[in-house]
Amino acid sequence: MKSHSSPLPRREKAIISWLGITQMQYRNPLLMLWWSAAFPGFGHILLNQYWRGTLFTLFEVVLNSLANINGAMVHSFGGKAELAKQLLNPHWIYGYLIFYLYTIWDTYKKTREFNMHNELAVLENTRIKSFLLSSGEINILERRNPAAAAFWSFMLPGLGQLYNNRVMLGIYALLWWFFYCRFSHVFTACYALFEQGIVQSTRLLSAHWLLFMPSVLWGAVYHSYLMAVEHNSLFKYEQKQFLKERYAGSEIFALEENRGDEIAGSGIV
Repeated sequence: MKSHSSPLPRREKAIISWLGITQMQYRNPLLMLWWSAAFPGFGHILLNQYWRGTLFTLFEVVLNSLANINGAMVHSFGGKAELAKQLLNPHWIYGYLIFYLYTIWDTYKKTREFNMHNELAVLENTRIKSFLLSSGEINILERRNPAAAAFWSFMLPGLGQLYNNRVMLGIYALLWWFFYCRFSHVFTACYALFEQGIVQSTRLLSAHWLLFMPSVLWGAVYHSYLMAVEHNSLFKYEQKQFLKERYAGSEIFALEENRGDEIAGSGIV
């Protein structure tokens, strides 16, 4: 009779590259939907769809700016509904709304799909590579401190991603954060707050660019914290795989007092 070898796994649980560690993990669909609504593209980044998420965040900034969404929101919060309507650009508002709704729907749908594939990947138990040594980068699957990742992201969005070895995403976040700071005039306003008072400081701020910043800041903090937690989970998962392969079939026992007496009586030193 012919022996049939076990089929190769169809799915991978995680891969390691110079760009970072990309892994399949369970996500709460409603939570991912919320992050996508907070800033289109964030939900996809949390799903490890980095190219798509990066593209969607760029679309959000461009379409939001062309349609004057943030400026209209500021006036609507102040009770100036008519002024908010006048500020909106009708040539771009329809396209922005369709894009906004699509990113939310796509995030929710893909979260449910990826959760299913994650369960199947765990069942298939594909071996995870834990070490990468290349000419331009060293990346190791190891334990990380989630609090440290969140702290550095809070201090400067992007640093937490670099801490987790998510190189390109960290650089992308850093560049955009400095861009937001420059065009919102937030640093200039902070200096003016101590010298000229809160009224003059507020006048210097650009509300359009300032409204992007809370979502970006807390999104970076949450992402870096979550990735550190999941790196630790993946580290344990890989260690379990390794130990099961290394010691498969081995008989491991704890030395007891009678076992020690037997060894001493046999003359084994």
